[in-house]
Amino acid sequence: MSKKLKKFLNDAEKTESKIAELEEYLRNVRAAQKKEEDNEIVRAIRSTKLGGRDLLALLENIQAGNVTFQTTVNNENKTSEEAEMEDVIAKDA
Repeated sequence: MSKKLKKFLNDAEKTESKIAELEEYLRNVRAAQKKEEDNEIVRAIRSTKLGGRDLLALLENIQAGNVTFQTTVNNENKTSEEAEMEDVIAKDA
């Protein structure tokens, strides 16, 4: 086998090994992200200071889709595309 071909085979093998390592790293990062998101949800729910029955009712309504959340958006951070979309929505309403 020529040196060039051996080099290509070795490079391909190294690259496949690196890809496998990076895929594993990405899986771990995504798992950590999900765990942190879950922790944030738990902290938010606990901060409501609701009693047991009220908290249960809130969670049941969230799961049933009966609860809407109102958020405020900082206009300074919007892209021009987002602002244009809001203008179109406002005109249609």
